[in-house]
Amino acid sequence: MSTVTTITAPAAVAAPENVRMRIDGTDPKFGDFRDDLARDGFAVVKGAIPRERALKYADEMFSWLENFHLGFDRHDPSSVHKDNLPVINEKGMCLQYAVTHEKFVWDVRSEPGVVETFEKVYNDKDLIVSFDAVNFGFPNRTDLPANKPWPHQDQDPEKPGFRCLQGLVNLLPNGPDDGGLIVCRGGHLLSEQFHRELADEERIPAWTPEWYGYTERGMKWLEDHGCKWEKVCAEPGDLLLWDSRIPHYNLSPKGETPRFCIYTCYMPVADTTNDDLLRKKEAFENWLGTTHWPNAKHTGSNVAKRDGKECANNRFQPVNEPKLSERAFKLTEPDETQGYSLAFNANKSPFDGISRDLRRQVQFIPAIRFSNLHPSYHLSHLLDNYGSGTGKCTIVDLGGSHGDVSTEIASRYPQIRCIVQDLPVMIADRTD
Repeated sequence: MSTVTTITAPAAVAAPENVRMRIDGTDPKFGDFRDDLARDGFAVVKGAIPRERALKYADEMFSWLENFHLGFDRHDPSSVHKDNLPVINEKGMCLQYAVTHEKFVWDVRSEPGVVETFEKVYNDKDLIVSFDAVNFGFPNRTDLPANKPWPHQDQDPEKPGFRCLQGLVNLLPNGPDDGGLIVCRGGHLLSEQFHRELADEERIPAWTPEWYGYTERGMKWLEDHGCKWEKVCAEPGDLLLWDSRIPHYNLSPKGETPRFCIYTCYMPVADTTNDDLLRKKEAFENWLGTTHWPNAKHTGSNVAKRDGKECANNRFQPVNEPKLSERAFKLTEPDETQGYSLAFNANKSPFDGISRDLRRQVQFIPAIRFSNLHPSYHLSHLLDNYGSGTGKCTIVDLGGSHGDVSTEIASRYPQIRCIVQDLPVMIADRTD
C-alpha cells in the first residue's frame, strides 16, 4: 500500500519593519542579507548594481588610469608598473588626485541599490557617505612591496559595540585567486571579549586609535576560539559589507584578473556632530578624501608622493566632476544641517547665543514682538533700506517660516537667490 506524505512548508515571515540593526547577537530574523551580517559579521548583497553598469564603471576606471598618459595600457599587462600609473599603494588603494570625487565614483555611491542597502541596516534614510578610497588591484606586481596579510579591525577597542558598517562595490569578477577581502567569520561578536582578555597586549603602532592590528598572540586567540578566515568572492555589481569590528584584511590578485572596487560606507546623520559635518563640508568643497568613516573623522590630501617627492601629475580636482542628483547631494551633508551652526562653527542654536548675550536679547526680543504683533508693522520697514539691491548673492533666511521676507526680497531683487530654512512643522502648510 502506498502512502502519501504531505509536507507543509513554513509560512514566509515578513522582514521586521522599522528596526535598526544592533549586531550584538539580539537582532531579529530579517530573511535577507542582514541575517548574514548579524551572524557572520559580513555579507554579500548580490547585484546591488546591475552587472552591465558595474562593468561600465570598471571601464571608466581603466580610462582614468590611461588618461594620465604615463604609459599604462589596459591591453598590455607589461605596462602595469608604478612609473606608468598614478601612485597606488601595494594594497591597491589610490587615495589622492581627487579620485574620490570623480564622476564614476559618485555614480557608484549614488546607486539606489547601494544606498538602500545601508538604509535597511540603519532603518534611516537620512545618511551621509564616506569619501573613501578607490582600489586598483593588479595581479602579480613585482614593482611594489609585497602586500602581506595585515589583519586588523577598523574600530577603537575602547569604543565597543556596532559603530560603523564598511562596504565596497565590486566591479570585476572576483574569484578565489583574484585578491580582495579576507574576513574572520564571526569575529565581530567576540570583539569585546578579545580586547578584555588581551588588554595587556602591546598594540601595533597606528596613526589613529580607530585601527587595531592583530599580533601573533591575537591571531592565536582567534584560532583557539573557532574563528575561521575566508576569502569573500563576488561578481561585478555585488556589494560587500562588514562590521568594522570584524578582523579583516585584503590580498592582491594572483591570477589574471585585476581587482577593481570602490569603497562605500554610510552612516546616519543622527550619529554625527556639527564638528563632523563641518569637516565633511570642507572636504567636499575641496575635493578631499576621507577614511571609511562617513563622519569624516579624518580627511586626507590630494598631494601624492612619488619616491619621496610630490608627484608631478598631482590633481586637485576631478577630471570629470560629478553631477549630483538631489539624493546624492544629501549624502555629502544633510539638509537638516543648521545653517547658523555651519556658518559660525557653533554647536548650539542661534537662540542659545542670544540667551547668553544681554545686549542681543534687548535688540532681538522687542524686534520679534514688533514684527509679529504690532498692527502697523510692514515688511517695508525691513526692506526699504536694504543694501543689496544691485548685488548678486544668496540669502539664507534661517527660521524663515513661510518665507514672507524672502518672497518680498525676490520680488524686489530678482538677481538675489533666497533659501528659506526652518523646521518641517513650520513650513508644512506652505503651498508654493
